Amino acid sequence: NLGINAGNEIVVFGNGNQNAWCGNYGDPAPCDLAPIPLSVAPRVFLQGPFDEDNQLMNDGLRANGLIPLMEPYTELGIEFGPNHPYTHVGGGGETIVPAVLDIIGPDAIVDWVFLELRDAIDPSEVKATRSALIQRDGDIVDVDGISPVVFDNQMPGNYHLVIRHRNHLGIMSANTIMLGMLTAAPDFTTSGNSTFGVLAQMELPDGTQLMWAGDINSDQRITLVGPDNDLEKLNLDMINAPGNNQSATNFIMDGYFICDTDMDGTAIYQGPGNDAVPIVLNVMLHPLNAATVFNYVIQEQIP
Repeated sequence: NLGINAGNEIVVFGNGNQNAWCGNYGDPAPCDLAPIPLSVAPRVFLQGPFDEDNQLMNDGLRANGLIPLMEPYTELGIEFGPNHPYTHVGGGGETIVPAVLDIIGPDAIVDWVFLELRDAIDPSEVKATRSALIQRDGDIVDVDGISPVVFDNQMPGNYHLVIRHRNHLGIMSANTIMLGMLTAAPDFTTSGNSTFGVLAQMELPDGTQLMWAGDINSDQRITLVGPDNDLEKLNLDMINAPGNNQSATNFIMDGYFICDTDMDGTAIYQGPGNDAVPIVLNVMLHPLNAATVFNYVIQEQIP
């Protein structure tokens, strides 16, 4: 991996996150570079709001004025305790101005996402995190709604990229991605950029890749039965919802909720357009659930 800086300086990046050589042409020498801003412009689709007809995600949360101006992951980390996946390293507290949510069309904002840069050698080690935004066409952008996501003060080199969403299973790049002076733009909506693990994403008949929807208790898996299963979380959220004085299971809860799997701004356990059906179908029709059993577990494929 070769980079050329101003002043005829040449930089050759070696394995991991180390710089092998730098210096002037014809006179390279071992060196260490100072941290720089690293930018990424990944692309993913979230299964919950995805519309196969127009190949875009719905922006119902934005259209209904429900997307918060501050990233939600710090608060989710507090709510779900020590086993949650949203521990910020360097990032956290990102905010947007209301005008960012005025954008319409394919670049309209769908929701917040959570990004991690992980070590090239030990992908379980998180080096940096950022909260960012995802557009209807799958582009992940910084808090201005249009620019690549910047990780400040990071060493240039190779990283695994992790992308998480608050009610979808996260994914990690199978291969390392070179981050340096140029913006990396991996597209995880097709099989061309592979993800770590086995069936880390749902695949549509046309080959489109979608992040699995239904992890509404942030335990990095999707389950229908057993302790802390996602259907029970949805049911309890509805029964205990403010205003549901009769504890009705067909109560409709409007707002920005983690149990709103299709992300249309309404959370429903029973009835038309309910949020339980996508969870059930994902488990029962999962390609590895050959026996079609209710206790199958879709496990997130991140080390």
